[in-house]
Amino acid sequence: MLHSEIKVSKSKVPILVTSAGVASAVNIIRALKIQNEIPVHIIAIDQNPLASGLYLADSHYTSPSANEFSKYLDFILKLAKTHKIQAIFPCYSKEIYSFANNQDLLRDSGISSLLPEPDVIALCDDKIKMKNFVSNLDILVPKTIDNPIVKDLPLFSKKNQGSGSKGATLVESVHMLNHLRIEDETNIFESYIEGEEFTIDLLCDRKSRVLATSPRSRLLVKDGQTVIGETVQSAEMVNHAHDICQTLGIVGPCNAQFIKRNNKFYFLEINPRFAAGGLMLTVKAGLNIPLIALKMMLGHELASKNSAKVGVKMVRYWNEIFI
Repeated sequence: MLHSEIKVSKSKVPILVTSAGVASAVNIIRALKIQNEIPVHIIAIDQNPLASGLYLADSHYTSPSANEFSKYLDFILKLAKTHKIQAIFPCYSKEIYSFANNQDLLRDSGISSLLPEPDVIALCDDKIKMKNFVSNLDILVPKTIDNPIVKDLPLFSKKNQGSGSKGATLVESVHMLNHLRIEDETNIFESYIEGEEFTIDLLCDRKSRVLATSPRSRLLVKDGQTVIGETVQSAEMVNHAHDICQTLGIVGPCNAQFIKRNNKFYFLEINPRFAAGGLMLTVKAGLNIPLIALKMMLGHELASKNSAKVGVKMVRYWNEIFI
């Protein structure tokens, strides 16, 4: 359904940002709006006509639901044909796997994408399997406790699959432990590690070589997203991220989370997508990862060094769009 009339200038590159209501989509749009290296016309889509990212883009459409992916993809391919879309930024974690399964169709329609193979995405989404994978690289991970008892408290509980902080809970009592067991048998329990939380924003090329890194401290986190953060320097975290991405076979953007205790980094999880919370901190610190990703998709030459300035702080606040 057309929601805004699209008139794309011939001098601008038409790109598509999907699921414009999620935070990572808003980050991508903002990052590409503030750069002046590649003139772009950003087309955003979402099933919700009031998704905030729609109104930050240059043009937008209301799309079918990504849960009905065949209709959703057909809609996108028609959109691409009409407006000669050259690159796509899938944003919603649940749709990225489906896009990865259809990279040939995208390519045949002239749309460049930057996505891992579906089996890589599936592994990233399974927290237990991913922890075992990383542990085999001699990187520390929190201990998984299959049948926790009182002496194991406090524990950390989370869903084995899924993104964001949904279901993530600090378990400090037997009552809460029993409740979580009854509520959902897919919950996993880990030893609780108290320490400083970090995220590292990453971008890998099509051979899974890491091209850009930005470690940042998550000084305050709400609902799984960084509210206050700071870019930092950490050779150890960068080396861990390189090992994970290269061995796993990551392509495109991803973000990995670690926690530091007693000067040791413990791997928590990796998400094969742009970060929802602190990506703009990385961008404002001089590392515009969405722009570098776009350059890769368009076949442009890349700088040999891509890193963020250390010591840049971010504090987040709510903002509004009036329609």
